[in-house]
Amino acid sequence: MSKSGQNHGVRADIQALRALAIASVLVFHVWPNQLSGGYVGVDIFFVISGYLITGQLWRQEQRTGKVDFKDFWARRARRLLPASLLAILLTTLATYFLTTPSWFLKVRGEGIGATLYAQNWVLIGKVTNYLTDDGTKSPFQHFWSLSVEEQYYIFWPIVLFLALLAVRYIPRLNNRVLLLTVLWVILIGSLAYSIWMTYDQPQNAYFNTFTRAWEFAAGALLAVASKSDTESAARRSPIWFWAGTALMLYAIFTYTEATPFPSWYAGIPVLGAVLALHGGQSESRLIPRWWLGFRPVQFVGDISYSLYLWHWPVLILAPWLLRRATTVWDELAVVAISVLLGWLSKRFVEDPVRFGPLSRLKNGRQLMSAGLAMVLLIGISTGAGAAADTEFKNISKTFQLQPPLNNLSKGVTARESSDCKISREGTGFKTCQKGDPNGSIRVALIGDSHTRQWFVPIDDLAFKHHWNVTMISKSACTLVDPAVYPVNLTHRSCKGWNQQLEDYLAGQPAFDLIINSNSTLVTQGRADVGAAFASMVKKLTDNGHTKFFLIHDTPKPDPNFVPCIEMWMKQAGVKCAVSREQGLTPSDPMPGAVAALPNVVVADLTDSFCDSKTCPPVVGNIVVYRDNSHITSTWAKHLEPVLEASIPAEFK
Repeated sequence: MSKSGQNHGVRADIQALRALAIASVLVFHVWPNQLSGGYVGVDIFFVISGYLITGQLWRQEQRTGKVDFKDFWARRARRLLPASLLAILLTTLATYFLTTPSWFLKVRGEGIGATLYAQNWVLIGKVTNYLTDDGTKSPFQHFWSLSVEEQYYIFWPIVLFLALLAVRYIPRLNNRVLLLTVLWVILIGSLAYSIWMTYDQPQNAYFNTFTRAWEFAAGALLAVASKSDTESAARRSPIWFWAGTALMLYAIFTYTEATPFPSWYAGIPVLGAVLALHGGQSESRLIPRWWLGFRPVQFVGDISYSLYLWHWPVLILAPWLLRRATTVWDELAVVAISVLLGWLSKRFVEDPVRFGPLSRLKNGRQLMSAGLAMVLLIGISTGAGAAADTEFKNISKTFQLQPPLNNLSKGVTARESSDCKISREGTGFKTCQKGDPNGSIRVALIGDSHTRQWFVPIDDLAFKHHWNVTMISKSACTLVDPAVYPVNLTHRSCKGWNQQLEDYLAGQPAFDLIINSNSTLVTQGRADVGAAFASMVKKLTDNGHTKFFLIHDTPKPDPNFVPCIEMWMKQAGVKCAVSREQGLTPSDPMPGAVAALPNVVVADLTDSFCDSKTCPPVVGNIVVYRDNSHITSTWAKHLEPVLEASIPAEFK
């Protein structure tokens, strides 16, 4: 997010551009189906930041021949920190008092990440480890873009300083040419990395500082390359402004969450913002000055930073306050409250600190004060987390659920898989021997984490029925025929893993029984995935593997089932249940795809999870799920007799 000061010397076109960006983000967050590409407003802000901050530093260098780090960082701290730290503090307290202990513990790390302006890397850590990413939208999540921007503010002056230092020691160098060269290198390198990362690790690419650096560089290039005098700017063609506006609106109204992003697709709104900035000062009558200067537009642009800070926590915490899902009227109230908070924050927090007595302190003292405030806020977050952790443990002890509500993964690491798996992005291949090492029946347990979640009962049955088990697993990787690998199925490394699996099985004596299950969060009910799975299964059974035993994927709970159990406890089986239809969405395409194949047995245990209408997260004193996708080892063990009854008799 870019920021503006009071309306002294602020360009009306930039304020209008900010208004467009924040309005797009706000509508997208509140009503995502109404403005599917509104998220590109963040990219517009990045360009504005690159343009304004680089222009400021460049003009300072032209005047003084140096970069004043303390002055720059102190002004950024005065501008950013008062409102952001207040928003984090009040959001932390509201989250603690409005939500449950487990939910607070789930998001408090993001509050600390937001305080340190490292929230984007916290989110990357969550989506990288998909087992810990349950889809929870924390009230701090929007700080990812502010974190990227703050990282830019820290490192870009250093880059500029090094460029100037090179000019000083190598007089032949021209500082403008050198700086433009550095910016082009950053833009091209970062854009190339963004394209590759979006292809290779799309979830990680979105929040990554290095996939976004080129967007700041685009604005910076404009600031250094273009003439900054008012007369030159006034003579520019209005075509630049209108072309840029058209590109931004195209992205805002046509992009969706399915658009690979940022990649090169971000180039359209980024180029649009650059062109609009370049042409925005034109004095042509074709520039809509009446609209750019329209007071409500200027007002929204002026509070854009504060509005961005406040709208997201208000939106996320509203259902907790209301204790129900929000309606359209509630969402309109969210927008109104966010605008009010944005104005109050701008009027009584940002401007007084930025232009008041505190701004006249020495730069070093300002930075020290900012650091102390951040440390204090981290201490408050840590203390609240400790209190929530104690409360959560007490709740777990009181109701004595199995596994304990505060340790739903109990036993999983030791028994489920240990190190016998390849990560989602991993390119390796490994096998592990499990079960009875002297067993006479050769069994292969092959699949993703939804296969591994059945390891506890299968390992028990292996010793009971003398199975020598070979475990082969890759997280989030569906078992499919690599020759007909479906387009855009999970991570691209899955195709190579399936090829390695096929080669491995072709070189081994045939297994008596292959056991498999696949996550519907990966397969998404796709018929083409089911067909590719059936092709692989047919290859295996045709090549001598006696039986293929497919376990229908398990129903899914509500992502917030743990807080719900905390709230309702003994009534959780009813109050926290999802409908059978919801639990089984997306559908599992695999059973139907292989139903007619010989030597295939399908075990559908859905009726053990759900009654005719609902699927509860708690049955008796057993918690069914350990996260939004996987079952607990306790529940898997509970279903061992049902699973055993489904296994063909010749293997028992």
